[in-house]
Amino acid sequence: MLTTTNSVLLLRLQQRNKVNTMYSHLNALELRLSNTKRRATNCKPHQATFWAVTIAQIEREIIGEYKFLGIVPATVGELTDDELLNELS
Repeated sequence: MLTTTNSVLLLRLQQRNKVNTMYSHLNALELRLSNTKRRATNCKPHQATFWAVTIAQIEREIIGEYKFLGIVPATVGELTDDELLNELS
């Protein structure tokens, strides 16, 4: 039997899971990119091209996922350290 409190908690849990699953593919891609970059740092010279192409493909896939989800990726402007500190204070 669901009480009002339990039904509200259940609804919140369902909404949270919906948000988590909505970004799960993006999260998986970003983790894959991170792992691939880590593996690429320890590669042999003749493997460098392979890893560069693989990283570029994953980055393109992430951009496509951002577009699909309607997310505008944050960009870092060309600020000097002093300008950044002024903006933060």
